[in-house]
Amino acid sequence: MQKKIDNHIETSVVERAELCGIETLTDTQLLGIVVGDESIAANILAKHKAGDIMRMNIQRLRMVEGMGRRTAVQLAAAVELGRRFFVAEASKADTMGSPTEATPVLISTFHNLRHEEFWAYYLTSTNRVIERVRIGQGGVQITPVDVRLILKRAIELLAVKIIVAHNHPSGDAIPSQADKELTRRLRDAAALLQIELADHLIYADTEIFSMREHHLL
Repeated sequence: MQKKIDNHIETSVVERAELCGIETLTDTQLLGIVVGDESIAANILAKHKAGDIMRMNIQRLRMVEGMGRRTAVQLAAAVELGRRFFVAEASKADTMGSPTEATPVLISTFHNLRHEEFWAYYLTSTNRVIERVRIGQGGVQITPVDVRLILKRAIELLAVKIIVAHNHPSGDAIPSQADKELTRRLRDAAALLQIELADHLIYADTEIFSMREHHLL
């Protein structure tokens, strides 16, 4: 049996994190480090998705089997620390030329939202962000979006490009038919004004779907 240190974390897990990087660990190993016991982490993830756990507040975490008071607070603290990091990174982000560059911005905007929001990011020709605007917010499944308002602000800012983004609280990043239709309407209307719709991004549980990368623009 592997020697265990730091409560109930196997030495091999700690060594792998040190030698290969924390990103090489599985969800179970990562959660095990946070809660202090990999067997408890495995039991939790057998019943709950990692994304669902990350969205729970302390009260809901304490209702999860095997999650005591101190463990729930530790996990909530780890999630909050990560959120604050991404908020800080997003505040420094001045370009959004790709989904990768947009990731910190989207996480800081949409993480833990239980309702849908739709945002527009106005860019220069070199993908520098001029302004970020929340266009609308709605319920769990749909947010009303006025294409005219998006383009009106683009004209006022002399923006050359626009990236729009919204979240799916359901956790499924796949675009709906309404998402695709809105993308086409916005793309065509923007083109008439010589403004490029650079991308439409959908955020769900830290997964990001790019309309451009999937050839839907």
